[in-house]
Parts: sequence; structure tokens; C-alpha cells
Amino acid sequence: MAFRPSLPRSLAAAWILVAFLALLVVLAFAQLKRTPAGPALVITTLFTLALAALLLLLLYRLWALHRLDYWVDRDAVIIRWIDLSVILPLENIERIEPAPATLNLSRRWWKWPLDWIRPRASDRDPASFATQAPSQSLLLVTAQAQYLITPQQPQVFIEAVNARRSFGVARRLQEGVEPALWRRKRFLRDRIAQTLLLGGLLFALGLLA
Repeated sequence: MAFRPSLPRSLAAAWILVAFLALLVVLAFAQLKRTPAGPALVITTLFTLALAALLLLLLYRLWALHRLDYWVDRDAVIIRWIDLSVILPLENIERIEPAPATLNLSRRWWKWPLDWIRPRASDRDPASFATQAPSQSLLLVTAQAQYLITPQQPQVFIEAVNARRSFGVARRLQEGVEPALWRRKRFLRDRIAQTLLLGGLLFALGLLA
């Protein structure tokens, strides 16, 4: 049983900004074609690339927001986000409740519109797969960690979890995070190799320029 997350209130503003940035990129490319060779061309090119990069970043974050789901399976609650699956066995879940008012989770505005999502828990804060503030989220507590989530129908979500738990355990699962199969490739986990490859690519682009 799948539950979609509550949409953040700023989602409409994000799509308006996408349209505005797309218009600026088109206008910048048009200006780029009319700019003669020289310092002005370099500045216009850099400005156009910066706009395009910002547009792609925002589109990626909106896509990542769309890829967030909460699943209530037979033996686990599974949080799916992009290429991660957080498996929380039902037998490990101690409670699900509205997040307490004392929970003060700082907002990462520079991650907007993913400003409330943080897959890794810290010593003070729970892992958050929420799209809204903690005051509008559910707190899911296991023996190992705490998780913030924002299903569209929180009461129905809690009832679904309790219904599955009443059936008993059909199979034992391990609590943890499972990356997608493609993320398990050794190269994709080797930061040194990725850094060297990116550095070589940037060096080649510099020579080409």
C-alpha cells in the first residue's frame, strides 16, 4: 500500500521559478548568438551556463521530490526516495505519532524545495523524509533511529501500519538502507576515482576552451 507525501506549500512557486529560469535561458542563448567574439562573449557564455545549471538543479530537486513514497508492506514500512529504500520492519517500530512540538529541526533553505529532507540522522535530529515542517509530520520511532515522514493521509497511514502489525511477522527483515542496484557498483562508490575522472574532464574542457 503506497502513500504519497503531502505536497510542500512552495511547490507552485518552484514551478513558476522553473518557467522563469527557462525563459531566461532561452533569452540568454539568443543573446549568445548575437554577441561578437571577445570578453562580452565569455561573460555571456558563463552567465548562460550558470542559468542553465540552476535550472537543471531545480528540475532535479523537483524530480527527486516526485520520487518520494511511503510503502506499508506485509512486514515493513519502506521509504523510497530516488534510488534509496529505507526498510523499517514492523516488529522494530515502537510507535508512530505526530511529531512533538519540542522537536526543533532546522530548515535547510539552500536545499529548497527539499529543505526538510535529510536521509541521515544526526545525534540531535532524526532522519527526515518529510516535505513539510515537523509540526505537520509524523514521527516514526524504531529501536535504532527516528524518522520524520509526511504522508497525505497520516491517520490512514497509522491505521494501515497497525493493521499489518496485527497479522504477525511473516518474515524477518533487517532494518537499514538499501541503495539501488546500479549504486552498488564499485566505481559509483569510489570517491577518489570519481574526483580524478571529473578533474580530467574539467582539464580537457579547459584545454579545449
